Amino acid sequence: MSFSYISLPYRGQKKRERRASLAWVWLLAAILVVLAVFVRADIDTALKRQEKAECEAWKIQAEHDPSFYLVGWQADQCEAVGVPMPGIPVRE
Repeated sequence: MSFSYISLPYRGQKKRERRASLAWVWLLAAILVVLAVFVRADIDTALKRQEKAECEAWKIQAEHDPSFYLVGWQADQCEAVGVPMPGIPVRE
């Protein structure tokens, strides 16, 4: 005759397990928030770089095409990223 032992939870085990799993949830949430902040900063830097490259391309295009002009939003973009566009006409 064999006896099978059933493992019964001791007093407070469920509460401790719940607390531990909740701690993991908070840890993972904190890690995700930190990652989101870093990703956002990287995206912002990449967009600024892309906008600056567009302004440089427009400047080169203006040197080769005398009829080239900037639209208002293009001039605002170049001003925001610090690329001067002297002598290029701006039309709204």
